Amino acid sequence: MWVGGAALVLIVAAVSWIGIRGLMAKNDLEGAQNQIGALKKQALAFDVEGAESTLDEIAAHTGRAASLTDDPVWRAAEFIPFLGPNLTAVRELAAVTDETIVGVVRPLLSVVSVIDPGSLQPKDGAIDLAPFVAAAEPVSQANTSMQRVLTRAKAIPDGSTLGPVRDARAKVVGMLTEISPVLSTLDQVVPLLPTAMGAEGPRYYALMFQNPAEPRALGGASLSFTLIQVDNGKLSLVETVAASTGAFSKYPESVIPIPDGAEKVYPSGEFGTFIAEASARPSFTTAGEMVTETWKRQFGQDLDGVLSIDPIALGYVLRATGPIKIGKGDVLDEDSLVPLLLNGVYLRYADYSPKAANRKHDALYAKVVSAVFGALTGGDLDAKKLMAALAQGWDERRILFWSAHPEEQAELTGLGLNGEMPITDDSTVRAGLYLQDSIGSKLSFYLRQSVTLSQGQCFDDERTYYRVAIDLTNTLDAAVAPGLPFHITGEWARVGAAVGVNRLTIRLYAPPGSQIVGATVDGAPIALEDMHDTDYPVGKTVVEVQPGGRLSLAYYFALDGKASREFEAQITPLVTPTKVKTSGLDCASVPRG
Repeated sequence: MWVGGAALVLIVAAVSWIGIRGLMAKNDLEGAQNQIGALKKQALAFDVEGAESTLDEIAAHTGRAASLTDDPVWRAAEFIPFLGPNLTAVRELAAVTDETIVGVVRPLLSVVSVIDPGSLQPKDGAIDLAPFVAAAEPVSQANTSMQRVLTRAKAIPDGSTLGPVRDARAKVVGMLTEISPVLSTLDQVVPLLPTAMGAEGPRYYALMFQNPAEPRALGGASLSFTLIQVDNGKLSLVETVAASTGAFSKYPESVIPIPDGAEKVYPSGEFGTFIAEASARPSFTTAGEMVTETWKRQFGQDLDGVLSIDPIALGYVLRATGPIKIGKGDVLDEDSLVPLLLNGVYLRYADYSPKAANRKHDALYAKVVSAVFGALTGGDLDAKKLMAALAQGWDERRILFWSAHPEEQAELTGLGLNGEMPITDDSTVRAGLYLQDSIGSKLSFYLRQSVTLSQGQCFDDERTYYRVAIDLTNTLDAAVAPGLPFHITGEWARVGAAVGVNRLTIRLYAPPGSQIVGATVDGAPIALEDMHDTDYPVGKTVVEVQPGGRLSLAYYFALDGKASREFEAQITPLVTPTKVKTSGLDCASVPRG
């Protein structure tokens, strides 16, 4: 009786011990969670002192929670059936949370202490590279810790645990899974920045301006290039060269190897023969190689890389500089820059001959580049707004970068940071829809477009069918079109079109392994020629959108497998954003390929 009573007392004591410590750990974890929002707010505001104080409090909470759930009694109780797996999961969750705070968040906070908006302010035209050098090690530490805690979190058992424990595990794993790729990216990019900014010797980059009013797959025709020197963080504008002035030769054959099948997708010298068409293929690697090879042939100079930006992204950058005056009453800001560069400049010099107008256009572009460059390197800018603007331009694929150094480019390619063709994986099917002006016009300034994505399993053939439809509206008034200059309306007469017609070549890049089964224009089937670019099936057609008119083009492709996946499309970034929506697939409309 005494032995049984003693055992019962011990069991009750152990259960009480575990219950009390578990409740205390729960309270500590909740206390830590309640302060995460404040820590994030302080870090984003670069309030390092406040963030460090908050982090110390959070670390005290998570450290106690980990200690409370890792004593001999708790460990011994983990062998008890049913109760044990829950105790193990709680102990591991507390340990993972504590390790995340200590091993991931604390090193990242040290990065905030050295890289803040002030450190990004140019001084005498130079950016101090020391903070980036100092940030490399803590970012690496944080990434290493992140990979370790993510692996540990995923290993926490959840098959025989209670609902609240399973939910907590899922929340932690989901959060770490979301953050992990970002840290991996930073770990690979941050060490590259000092070298790319000339820490080991001067670097030379071509800044390529794409004009989305005259679309190409990556954005727009590449009509202006600026050579920039970067030497130990100091940026210097060397010269601006326009493609329209004859500064670049047109070659009879491509200056770089043509990818398998691309000679059919881009016929008649559309690929690799003229620098203005560098953005015609939806690969910025191709564009970078083409620009650097052309530049070397033309000027005998090796480039270290190519950076691309369009006027829309340049407008974002003006949020950081504030309005810029460039003479003749022109004041550049986010609202005025795009209408001026993509439309107003052509109207301003409408009475000049095409060649004289080209010179005027190029001079204005050069003046804009010089003014913006001066504002960025003069030191009087809002670095936080600049970072946000660059991030937005990058996310919208309006800012692209390619390195001529293979080891750097390999890192960037592995991260998927370039403007490359879409990649389909186990969770998401991705296609590409790319637009190209076909008459040398700038009429896409007036274009409005939306894309609808659909998928369904329509037939008993073990395949899933996909539809990519684009609706195009030409907002140009037909009565106004005849009075517009050549640079806006293009060579409409050469192809037998009416003035003001927006004539576009639209290409679908379907996922490798898929089959393009058909296409329609305004619901009527059209014939497609069999094409491919490397392992991507390509559908290609030319459409004409009349002034004030609308048109709808739909491509259909099939992919083996019945499993439903997310469906996304990579679309040429145009003057106005493309609205994308999803809808159910009408199987009656699907061609049988």
